[in-house]
Amino acid sequence: AGLQQIQEGQLLLRELATQSANGSLTDADRQAIQAEAAQIQEEIDSVISNTRYGDINLLSSGDTISLQTGPGVGDQSSIKLTDLSSALTAVDLSNQTGAQSAMVTLMADENTVSAARSELGAAASGLESSISRLTGLSEALAASGSSIRDADIAQQSSLMITASIRANAGLAIQTQANNLATERVQQLVQ
Repeated sequence: AGLQQIQEGQLLLRELATQSANGSLTDADRQAIQAEAAQIQEEIDSVISNTRYGDINLLSSGDTISLQTGPGVGDQSSIKLTDLSSALTAVDLSNQTGAQSAMVTLMADENTVSAARSELGAAASGLESSISRLTGLSEALAASGSSIRDADIAQQSSLMITASIRANAGLAIQTQANNLATERVQQLVQ
């Protein structure tokens, strides 16, 4: 959002520079345009100074941020921040020559901000891809854990049924043996 605000301010400055470069304006007109341009530049400077994440100034530090993007030691992404505090040039629209010069300067500044925005956009896309990959990995691990628990329950059920069948078979054999022994004893007694 900070870079978008800066780009919007730069577009306004370019419009003001185009107006100020017009030969039909008076010095008083250009002074009014310069006052408006100064306000816009102050807003841009404020955005650059105050766009932060925690203790990191995202638009004026020029630092490289390393982010852990996965479970492994090497699963890291680096984001190089652009220092815009010194990259953007103040413009003077109080006279026609300054306004014409400002149009060239503003074009270069817009390219700088566009490049920074592109770099951060690419980094954001990479992070979204990592998030998507990690979400899929997390879901796969949860499904695997569920399958393992299901397999353990099935194995335990199978062992319990096997033990029950063996116990019932043992009882049946013992009952038959007892019946046979009783019959033989009765045959011997008769």
